[in-house]
Amino acid sequence: MNIGNTIKKLRRQHGVTQETLGAYLGLTAQAVSRWESGACCPDIQMLPMLAGFFDITTDELLGVDKTKSTDAIKSYLESGESLLELGEYAEAETMLRKALEQYPNSVELKLLLGSVLVSRDDTSGAYEACEICRFILKNPKCSEQQKGEARRILCMAYTYRLHDEENTRSVIEEMTDWNYSRELFTAKYLTGKVAHSQMKDNLKWLVDNVWSIMMGFCALEEGYVSEQYSLEEKIRIGEKSLALMELVFDGNYMYYCTRVCASYMLLARLYIMNGEEHKAPECIERASEYAMEYDARPDKGSYNCVLLKDVPYIKHQWRENRSHTESYYIIRQLEEDIFEGVRDERILNKLKRTVEKYEKDIL
Repeated sequence: MNIGNTIKKLRRQHGVTQETLGAYLGLTAQAVSRWESGACCPDIQMLPMLAGFFDITTDELLGVDKTKSTDAIKSYLESGESLLELGEYAEAETMLRKALEQYPNSVELKLLLGSVLVSRDDTSGAYEACEICRFILKNPKCSEQQKGEARRILCMAYTYRLHDEENTRSVIEEMTDWNYSRELFTAKYLTGKVAHSQMKDNLKWLVDNVWSIMMGFCALEEGYVSEQYSLEEKIRIGEKSLALMELVFDGNYMYYCTRVCASYMLLARLYIMNGEEHKAPECIERASEYAMEYDARPDKGSYNCVLLKDVPYIKHQWRENRSHTESYYIIRQLEEDIFEGVRDERILNKLKRTVEKYEKDIL
């Protein structure tokens, strides 16, 4: 390792003088010159500042294999996402802060930390998440996808933690209209396999978003737009959400089994609330079947439905690093009082066996 040569190379690549670098670090140009000549090395406390100045990781500055750094960051992200899903916010925050000490310039780690902070039920975490996201939005080296994630976190912070709708609106107004997105332009203006592939990806993305809108219309939580709909209308919307998914996927849901499960479980609740308990057991059974199908899904594959034929499926393409199965979440719901009169021990036992198999084979 010759950190002096690395500093010299990076400085010249960025068109920076020894005086400029020294001033940034609070040192003289002579100090930088001594590093570059190999007469001495920078103090260890200087490494994060040097890495930050050149927008690289400390590992890259020290000549550590970049592939190893990438793998390490990926491992941190997977662990952090799992902890976030489990609601282990303190553990996730501690782990991510330590990861950022090692990789201070990782935008993905910063974004995940922002997600963790905004998930906590306090304003201090929300304010820090906003600072992280505003920094990312000002960084010209960040991708549009990263900036999009930063805006999502900002909207969550302003809406759910800081109750600042004006700032939420200002973030939204900065976003590009989806009619001018890369995905829609690729499908509309290119031709051949590229356009066809993008059209299918767009369809998959759009149906998921339409499904989310429909579920919002018939949600049970207070304060939702669902307050505009009667119980009978919510049931009709819930039924249509299932019809939409079947229309596109022909029952070959793969990852989207989670969406189908959510629709069936919500419908079961709505039927019970509407005095139609006799319809709930079938919904619960169907939800359970798709939960077990989701838990048994392959690592890789492709959709075989006519509209999405040959669209690849990769198990961890989405943030699926869950420490529990879908069957586990169905069981937890069925333990609620609303399902007391419609529980089926046969279904529960099937679900429990799926959970046990997952814990044995995977955990």
